[in-house]
Amino acid sequence: MHRYGGLPAPLAAAAVFALSAALSLYLAAATAAYAHWRRGTAADAVLFAALWLLAELARAVIFTGFPWLAAGYSQIDSPLAAFLRGVARETTLVEAPNAAAANAAQNTQVAQMDQKAEQAKRECPMSKALASVPVITLQAVLTAA
Repeated sequence: MHRYGGLPAPLAAAAVFALSAALSLYLAAATAAYAHWRRGTAADAVLFAALWLLAELARAVIFTGFPWLAAGYSQIDSPLAAFLRGVARETTLVEAPNAAAANAAQNTQVAQMDQKAEQAKRECPMSKALASVPVITLQAVLTAA
């Protein structure tokens, strides 16, 4: 915009930043919807792929007409391109396995954190002593009455 449009350099940089920010709102909306609707099941991968595809299609059609940098373009020279014949299908095939892998990793990490917390409770002598405080207090109240 600076070189070919004659726009001052700072204004051209601001325009590019504003366009990038506006285009990122589509994917931000898709990830916010995913965070709201996910259920922690295997179907979450399909949900993520569908929402990401909708965001890319919306970015390509609604208001802007910028179908740039779709995830499916990363597979344009792969064997998938001949099989699927379309960037939208390739996007779905790229995003679904990635989302499934991310969900599996997250579930594994959560399970490991839960396991470590349980182990810490078993190993800490104070947790056993503190766990008995309400019982002793309740017994003291009941016997005093």
